[in-house]
Parts: sequence; structure tokens; C-alpha cells
Amino acid sequence: MLDSDEKIVNKVLSLDEETLAALAILAGNVIEIDVLNTKFRMFILPSGKGITLETEYEGKADVAIKGTPSALLGMISAEKIGAGDVEINGNVGLAQKFKSILRNVEIDWEEYLSQFIGDIASHKIGNFLRQVSRFAKKSGKTIGMDISEYLRYEKEALPDKSEVDEFNQAIDKLRDDVERLQKRLERLEKKNS
Repeated sequence: MLDSDEKIVNKVLSLDEETLAALAILAGNVIEIDVLNTKFRMFILPSGKGITLETEYEGKADVAIKGTPSALLGMISAEKIGAGDVEINGNVGLAQKFKSILRNVEIDWEEYLSQFIGDIASHKIGNFLRQVSRFAKKSGKTIGMDISEYLRYEKEALPDKSEVDEFNQAIDKLRDDVERLQKRLERLEKKNS
């Protein structure tokens, strides 16, 4: 069922030798991806030749990663593994390595396309794609900031950073006060015993 997807992914991965070398290190491991709110589940078996994609696997996966489609995609771009609504069971280190490999895939699309359409056309397409990528990153950051400001100031749904800091300091103070009170109670109990 996943044969055509596997061929496409491995064709793309074959354009990046460093990614194949990194996948070779993970050979022998099994990564389960379970997409919540869908019936889609797959098992990824990395190797030095790319990946094998299976819909079923007899044994137990080394790591199981579950999340909604958007959470799983967001996990790849997040700094920390498990950021967002993603559940990870098993070898978290393996999940971190696999995520890092996905984040660092670097394909020289210009070189690949030049085989089919020539150097000049592939260079122009490469320039266009870089511009689109820069625009998308900048727009995404701007939209995120706009939404954050709207929720914070217009709807007052999000607290300001200073309010969060103030709240955290109050929690720290309360925790310290409770610890001091607990020690006083322990001393009083010892005195009365």
C-alpha cells in the first residue's frame, strides 16, 4: 500500500548522502507513527538505503509517536521533542534522532532538476523556490505574532509575558512559604512529642 510513497521518499532521500548516512545509524530500529483522528498508522524502518514503510509490523516498535497530523508536522520543526500534542512511548532518544534527521534533510533541487531541464532553468526555479521559502517563513512569523497580539490585547485570552513572570514568582514564593510552614510544623511536633 505504501510502496509508491516509499519509492518517492527514497528517491528524494537518495539526493542527500548525509541523510542516508544518518539513517544507516538507525538501521534495525522501528518507528511507529500513529496519526490520531485518522485510521492511518505506519511503521518506518530506516536503513542506509532510505526507509521502508509498512502498515503492519509483527514485533514491537522501538518508539511509538502519536499525534494529530498538524501536531506531528509541528514536532519536526519544534526545538524539543514532544513539543505540542504529541505522545511518545519507548525510545525517546531514537525519536529525537529521527526528528533531527528529518529537520536536516538538504536536497540540492537545482542539481537534480538540471538533469532534466538544464542549468539555467533549474537555477531560476531554485531562486524562485528560495524566495517563496523566505516569504513563507517571514509571513508565518508575522501571522503568528499578529495572532498572539490579537489574543493577548484584543481578546485578553493570553497573558502578557510580564504577567506570566509575575505569576511564576508568586508560585515560587508560595512554594517557599509552604516549605517553611511545613518545617515549623515538624519542629512543633518534635517539641510536643
